[in-house]
Amino acid sequence: MFFNIPINIVKLFIVSSFLFAGCSPAPKLASSYVSPQCINGQSQCQFDSTFGQFHLLFNVDKVTGEQEFQIIIQGDGLPDNLTVNAYLEGKSMYMGKIPLFFRYDAQQHHYVSDAILGSCSEPKMIWQLVLTLADAANNKSQTFFTDFQSYRS
Repeated sequence: MFFNIPINIVKLFIVSSFLFAGCSPAPKLASSYVSPQCINGQSQCQFDSTFGQFHLLFNVDKVTGEQEFQIIIQGDGLPDNLTVNAYLEGKSMYMGKIPLFFRYDAQQHHYVSDAILGSCSEPKMIWQLVLTLADAANNKSQTFFTDFQSYRS
């Protein structure tokens, strides 16, 4: 009975089976999210500013290429109406500027941005985060820099 089916239909069935099998979702990696913290290799974690002292923290133990993580700005007395402009830029290898979009989390009383980095051919890469905090009401603005490492996935 199988031999009565036209060969083109059999070929179509086989090719379709491979295509659908290849489109299954990727296996989920074990989560390595942690409470916000400074990470090893971070050049500066604590900053003194005209807006008060704050920490620049990560929600992972280490930053790995092609895996989402968060960057958190946390500090006592930081106003909840700051304008936060930031981007990431490769220091060991220029890979363009990756914009960061911070939002204020009123429950946690901190600013947070989701981020993801490309995976580099090197086992580790140094990135620079450029962060500008601005308060238009008081005409104040200040820029900060910190370097950190990412690892190839």
